[in-house]
Amino acid sequence: SSDLCELQEKCCEIKCKTLDCEDLEMVLLLSNLAVIYNNLGKYQKEFELHEKCYKIRCEILGEGHPDTLKSLNGLACSYKNLGYYQKAFELQKKSYEISCRVLGKEHIDTILSMNNLAHAYCVLGCYKDAFRLQDIGYIISCRVLGEKHIYTLALLRGLVVSCAVLGNYEKSQKLQKKCYRISCKVLGKEHPYTLCSMEN
Repeated sequence: SSDLCELQEKCCEIKCKTLDCEDLEMVLLLSNLAVIYNNLGKYQKEFELHEKCYKIRCEILGEGHPDTLKSLNGLACSYKNLGYYQKAFELQKKSYEISCRVLGKEHIDTILSMNNLAHAYCVLGCYKDAFRLQDIGYIISCRVLGEKHIYTLALLRGLVVSCAVLGNYEKSQKLQKKCYRISCKVLGKEHPYTLCSMEN
């Protein structure tokens, strides 16, 4: 809410007086504020904070640190929200490649990054590339996190769409039914993801 946003902004102002503006605790506050800006649709402010957080974390923690990668994903999301889809794709690709190298392909953050990159491919209309990532990611996520995990469901939903766009309607329908069934069990019939699965 806007009240929460104002409270977070005041908190950041107070902390700035007692902390170095490039202190990691300060960066965490700014990162949380960026999420609030996103929820309020204030994408330019969100972008500015994610960009600042990413630069500071790169300098202090290095680009392969999980917190730095989270800032990179946030920055990519900001670019997407502002309509810069190619730039968003480039950052998602960079995040995924670093995550694979540093954390490994089966790390939960890498699985999320894989899904984000697949979505970026979809936005650019590259559904074959998206499908390739979603297919591999879904298998890994099922094995590591289980088929009921929210990240696994996200990859499954992506597969439903990619298969349909690529003309494999039979497989898309089969996966859609599976996605709806699992979503009902895990999230409930009234959850937006479940309703989306039903509509697809």
